[in-house]
Amino acid sequence: PPRRIVLGTDSPFSSLSTGHLRHLLDVRTGIPHHVVRADDLRRLPWHDVDVLVLPETGSQGSALGESGVAELRDWMRGGGTVVAVGRAARWAGRELAGITGEGVAESDPPTSDEEASDESLAEIPSDRLHELTHAERRQRSVERRVPGAILSASLDVTHPLVQGAATRTAWHVFGDDPLPVAGSTQVLARFAAGDADGGPRIGGVCGPSAEARLAGTPAVTYDAVG
Repeated sequence: PPRRIVLGTDSPFSSLSTGHLRHLLDVRTGIPHHVVRADDLRRLPWHDVDVLVLPETGSQGSALGESGVAELRDWMRGGGTVVAVGRAARWAGRELAGITGEGVAESDPPTSDEEASDESLAEIPSDRLHELTHAERRQRSVERRVPGAILSASLDVTHPLVQGAATRTAWHVFGDDPLPVAGSTQVLARFAAGDADGGPRIGGVCGPSAEARLAGTPAVTYDAVG
C-alpha cells in the first residue's frame, strides 16, 4: 500500500531524535505514518511516498548510497517533501536542494577583541586543527560543545505552515552549525539573538561560542525545489 508519510529510523539516525518524532506523530498529533529502517530507505517505491521525515543524523548519505541520494533528489524535485531535523536538515539542504549559503544571525558581530578571538578559534575548521596547540584544541571543543541544549526561538506566524502556533517556543538542539539558506529560503523560526540579558539558551549545555554562533540564526527553514 502507499506509504504517504515515511519516518526514517535506526542507525545512522539518532534514537533520541527518532523518539521525539515518533512521540510527535503517534501521541501528540496522531498522524498516520510508516517507520522505515535507514537501510531500507533506498529500496522504497518513491512514487508511493509523499513526505520523508529524517531525524537527527551524522551521515545520512552513507545510508542511501550515491544512487539512493540521486533518486531521493529526483523524487523531491518532482514534488516530494523532505522534513529533516538538525544535521539531517543541513545535509538535505546541501545535498538535495543544492543550498550552499549559511544562515546568518540578525545580531551585531563581536565588539571586543576577546570576543573576536574566541569566535575565530571556534570557527577554525577540522582540516586546520593541526595549526592549534593542545590547549587551543581543548578550548575549541569546549566553546563549540552542544551535547544537548534548549534554545528559545521566535516563529513567523504569518507563514501558512506556522499559523496558529505560539510566537515563541523552545527547541532541543545538538550541534552549532547554522542551517544552509539561499536567497529564496523562507525562515519559519529563528533562534533568539543574544542581548544584554544573555543568549538564546534556556537550559542544557551549550558552549559560549556555540551559543553565540546560533544566536539569531534560522531554526526552521522552508525551501521549494523543482
